[in-house]
Amino acid sequence: YGSTNTKIQRFTTTTLNAGSDITYADSAADGASFTINTAGWYFIVNNISITAIGFLGISKNSSELTTNITAITPADILALGYTDSTGEFGICSALTYLTATDVIRPHAYGAAVSGSGIVSQFNIVRVG
Repeated sequence: YGSTNTKIQRFTTTTLNAGSDITYADSAADGASFTINTAGWYFIVNNISITAIGFLGISKNSSELTTNITAITPADILALGYTDSTGEFGICSALTYLTATDVIRPHAYGAAVSGSGIVSQFNIVRVG
């Protein structure tokens, strides 16, 4: 998670970053963000294995980056997921129309990730 934006996940590895429809940025302070450059329909998936029971989600244009995903402005929540067991993967997804300059973030509640192999994954792709 970002040190300033404490509810925004960070990623250490980018598997594929292709095209110019989305700009990915990651910082130690702010966490990860995906800025939309081309309006269209997007499919987004966030999954994470956390060390405690809790929520994960996907936010759009949120300014509440130190607030748990369940407590931010409801209009800013694109998707919400829940893990009901320690170390279990939670998943959420959205198919939504996004406009240029929208900012999408993997938004959770700041609990540590755990497990082996891939413990957190975020995918966003323009589908039309």
